[in-house]
Amino acid sequence: MADPTRHSGIPSGSPSGASFIRGDDYLLAIAIDEYDKEKPLNNCVRDVTRLVNVLKNQYGLLEKNITPLYNKDARPAI
Repeated sequence: MADPTRHSGIPSGSPSGASFIRGDDYLLAIAIDEYDKEKPLNNCVRDVTRLVNVLKNQYGLLEKNITPLYNKDARPAI
C-alpha cells in the first residue's frame, strides 16, 4: 500500500524514482475593501473569508497556518 504521507510529482516508472514528502500547507489571505482615496469595494473581504472557510472546512487547512490580512491590516504603512 502507498505511504499516504508521501506525494510524488513524478509519473510512475520515472527513471529517477524521486518522490517528495508532503509538507504543511499555508495560506496568506489578503483582501481590501476600504481605501483612503478611492470608492470602497464591497466583496473582497467577504470573498476571501469564504475562500478561507472552504479551505479549512473542505480541505482541512489548519487555522494555525492561515494568516488573514484584511483592510487596514493589509495595507502598508507609508
